[in-house]
Amino acid sequence: MPLHVSIVSVKNYKYIRVYSSYRNEKGQPRSRLIENHGRLDAALLKDPQYVEKLKERIAKENQLEASTKVQEVEKQAKERMDKLSRAAKELNDRPGCFKTYNVGAALIRKVWSDLKLPEMFRHLQRNRKIEYSYDQTAYLLTEQRLLNPASKLRSFANRSGSIIDHAKVDHLEDLYKVLDLLQEDKASVVRHLNKEIQKKTKRKVTAAFYDVTTYSFESRCVSDYKDFGISKDHKVNEVQVVLGLVMDENGIPIDYELFSGNTNEFGTMVPLIEKIKKTYHLKQLIVVADRGLNSSQNLFDLKNIGCDFVIAQKFKTTSEYLKKQILDQENWQQFVCNDEGEVVGRYKTLEVKQELFEMRESPTTHRNYKTSNVLDTMDLKWVVSYSSSRAAKDKADRDRAVEKAKKAVEDPSRLKNSGYKSLVKIPKGKGSLTLNWEKINEQAKWDGYYVICTNLNISPHDATAIYRKLWQI
Repeated sequence: MPLHVSIVSVKNYKYIRVYSSYRNEKGQPRSRLIENHGRLDAALLKDPQYVEKLKERIAKENQLEASTKVQEVEKQAKERMDKLSRAAKELNDRPGCFKTYNVGAALIRKVWSDLKLPEMFRHLQRNRKIEYSYDQTAYLLTEQRLLNPASKLRSFANRSGSIIDHAKVDHLEDLYKVLDLLQEDKASVVRHLNKEIQKKTKRKVTAAFYDVTTYSFESRCVSDYKDFGISKDHKVNEVQVVLGLVMDENGIPIDYELFSGNTNEFGTMVPLIEKIKKTYHLKQLIVVADRGLNSSQNLFDLKNIGCDFVIAQKFKTTSEYLKKQILDQENWQQFVCNDEGEVVGRYKTLEVKQELFEMRESPTTHRNYKTSNVLDTMDLKWVVSYSSSRAAKDKADRDRAVEKAKKAVEDPSRLKNSGYKSLVKIPKGKGSLTLNWEKINEQAKWDGYYVICTNLNISPHDATAIYRKLWQI
């Protein structure tokens, strides 16, 4: 595993250490101490370039290890391409007359076969009165979705350009028919895939990465799952469905679930996580999710079904006490330095008591509201990080929003329901639009900060390493 140099603060001193990342028997990410170079001040007194030289040596060792892996991957890729090239030449009608084929389809079909999907689809077709090939038709849809996403009509037309023989798929309507079958067999297909993936990869699911998205339709007709709701793509006046997806720590999906388009994303996570935990008999599971899914109810529900969690935390609207703790520049516990020795990242851990308040429904508006009655409490850790690069990005994003807000102030017709709208003060009665400098300056205080919430007793480095894998979903 790659090595990295860290400057660790212990009490009143800083120490130079080299760590290697690895996974324990349960598949959880951990860091192993490889080299301990003692106190930073003593090392710099001996050699002012000590840290730079150490990082240079570690970088060379990492580069050598990566180079070896790349050479092996290139060798395997060349062998596969040579084999595909020979197969393509056999399909030529006559010497000198070549036809272009998409060879990527062969790689997809190889994975399809390795996962024993042809056998599974033949089994599912056995007791059904259908004449077309369930396997070949489902494969064509999958192949074209990966290589050339388009309509079913276009996917059917593109089948002749594949290196895979799709002669058995000779009716367009079969592509539409198989969609209904795939919906019926969704649970069987997912269960089969997880079983084969476990065999191939020796998968041990210890972390579940969850996210939610929406898919809109060019329609206003409400039916089945299709309904109006809050669109992730900011689509308006279009019905949609909500999809929740769970993947493992290797970026491989485990399961998904469709919800009605008007479903609040807060309520989608726990039912799917609980289903996966029971279906695959998982004793320990760490749930990783974005802050959009972080609610008191979700955290307590995850705890009640026996799950740990590492979830991003909203912090700009928290209590004044916690805000002060986050912004306190004297209580940083760990530091990360670049090659020049400059501090580019900082970490601290805050002990937080999470409260679960009783919710009631208003008899007039029928909306849920929070009461002052505390039903339960839970001890959590907030891992606070500050990054100079993130601070620069936050500032650049805000500067762009401010520029848009300025244009909206000059020309109110430009004011749209976008992120910059909150930076504009809109008078209740007559008057002109003005910039909300109070809001702009408040946002500037939080440049570079990020907070992760967890109930695990792990280091800030490990919590961050777990959460950073969420981008794959």
